[in-house]
Amino acid sequence: MWSRVSPLTVLVAVSLLVAACGASNPSQALSAGGGVAAPATAQGAADTATPRPLEKVRIGYPSRSVTFLSMLLARDQGYFQQEGIDPDLSQIKTNVGITALLNGELDYTESVGTNIRSALQGAPIKTVMTSMRAPVFVLVARPEFTSVEQLRGHTVGITNFGGSNDQTAQLIFEHFGLEPQKDVQLVPVGDAPVQYEVLKQGQIDSIVVSLPFPLLAQREGYRLLVNAPDIVSMPLAGLGTLQTTLDTRRDQVKRVVKAEIQALDHIRTHPDDAIALIADLFETDQATARDAYTYLLPSFSEDGAPERAGVETILKLEQEDGPTPAPATYEQVADASVAAEARAELGPRP
Repeated sequence: MWSRVSPLTVLVAVSLLVAACGASNPSQALSAGGGVAAPATAQGAADTATPRPLEKVRIGYPSRSVTFLSMLLARDQGYFQQEGIDPDLSQIKTNVGITALLNGELDYTESVGTNIRSALQGAPIKTVMTSMRAPVFVLVARPEFTSVEQLRGHTVGITNFGGSNDQTAQLIFEHFGLEPQKDVQLVPVGDAPVQYEVLKQGQIDSIVVSLPFPLLAQREGYRLLVNAPDIVSMPLAGLGTLQTTLDTRRDQVKRVVKAEIQALDHIRTHPDDAIALIADLFETDQATARDAYTYLLPSFSEDGAPERAGVETILKLEQEDGPTPAPATYEQVADASVAAEARAELGPRP
């Protein structure tokens, strides 16, 4: 499994080791100023000797991508550990992840769309936070197209039918008054690298594609017509867990959510750390990673709350794509109270 150890993670580990070693002779512990501290009380020595053990928490996520940047950064910067969590992050396909969650092999999954879809089909899953409040796709067109309206009668390459890429494309064109499959033809062509290659070969007029391919396309003269977060509110990543976990381990759920909210704050306040991680994920240069960060920033949630409007957008699209049990309500699939409590306890956003 791909991993990355940050300086902060090392610092946390070293700090715990120092605390454990010093517990055997607390009277010789160093004070903050470098001298010998006064003898600790018996309770203080016990606290130093027995730091709270970390809880192993199993989290599944479907792909190694910037979609899950806050989760990965929460691990790398030590926010999970600060909340008493030892995160076991497993890359796993969305459908397999749901099965593992229901079977107790995972504690959480980050596939918010699949979590909601499964809840609509009766699975006892609740979305408790969203880290990406909007999809990270860009509408890219051949150089002769300067507006979305000019794509009327032309083709648009998407990943596949029914996924978040397809749903985002539909919402973009509907926003500009174009009806998908009537005014513009959506054509499934494959994942992002294939989309980009098909566009370059002139086999398609435009694509709705994930980063960093829009940035690569722009350098070759293609037009970036729409950055989806500017007009689309639809969560792309966030934590889901079983209702029983929410009922019986609410404190743990809140601490996991706190870790990711702190990572979301870190992404905004320490852009260089986020850019370095993006460069790692994409195996790309710092300039491309910095440009990607700029495009990604509007997609990140500010407080981790599963926004009602975004969740209801998914419910609407699911209802249109096929029959779902009625009524399909926000409360059926999401619980915003944990993220609200976590944000309140952490204090105002920096």
